[in-house]
Amino acid sequence: MGREPLLFEWEKVETLLASGCTIEQAALSVGLTYSQLKTKVEKEKRISITEYAEIQKQCGDFCLLRKQFELAMKGCVPMLIWLGKQRLGQADKPKEKAEFNGSLATLLASIKMFKNSGDFDLFIKKLHEHKKKEELKATDRMLIEHEAIVNGTESPKSRKKTTKKAKN
Repeated sequence: MGREPLLFEWEKVETLLASGCTIEQAALSVGLTYSQLKTKVEKEKRISITEYAEIQKQCGDFCLLRKQFELAMKGCVPMLIWLGKQRLGQADKPKEKAEFNGSLATLLASIKMFKNSGDFDLFIKKLHEHKKKEELKATDRMLIEHEAIVNGTESPKSRKKTTKKAKN
């Protein structure tokens, strides 16, 4: 009577490869060398060891993605954010420091008012008026700064900006 042949632990090898282990690590875990596992895969699975390992890795990736998706669908906010970034190309945008000044508040109030009234032409007219005022304010600021530099009466703020620019 001969010995009963041992069952090979294909499931263990597949699980290890799916989890990201190398072929060598998977082989060692079942008591084989890389060459022995390579021969066994080629003989019994009829594909190359690299193809076999890649198939198992893809299966692992699929299982991982499926679990992440399940977590996201259950309302796990970090997972929703992560999947959005990975699969949908979403990104965190750095928050810009924007001053909420009076003119911006006025513009927002105008938008709300005209949005509800339905008078689109009036809204566009007000928008252009606001833009012209902002352009004039910016031009006035530049002229005042230029005049102060020419006259040598720069404000302390503008001197700091000029000094910083000169250092860079």
